[in-house]
Amino acid sequence: IGHYMRNNYRIVKFIVNNVANDKEEQEKIKETTGREPIIDDKRYYFGMLRSQWSNAEFELILVNSLYTENHKFKELILKHDVLDMEETNNIQASPEVFKLKESMDKFKAYRKLIEISK
Repeated sequence: IGHYMRNNYRIVKFIVNNVANDKEEQEKIKETTGREPIIDDKRYYFGMLRSQWSNAEFELILVNSLYTENHKFKELILKHDVLDMEETNNIQASPEVFKLKESMDKFKAYRKLIEISK
């Protein structure tokens, strides 16, 4: 399943590198990569990707990203909330803090591996 995980990582990386939230981010990405990203909602594209996954694939992708060798995928998943797991009720949460939604109870066994706190 390594090829499947690499494919999902590349899709997420493509979305991150080619979709900007606003003009400022568009210019930053263009300066960094030399590519002209579109301005749109990354959440929409992550949602399209997630809609292709079964529950088993969803969990498999999460567990695979926790493997030390796959730290880049985990960083993308957490930074951009690709799996739509982040608790967003706390508006003042800093980017260094990541807490699972209560509805993500199927991942409680992984909570300590996923959550980031100061």
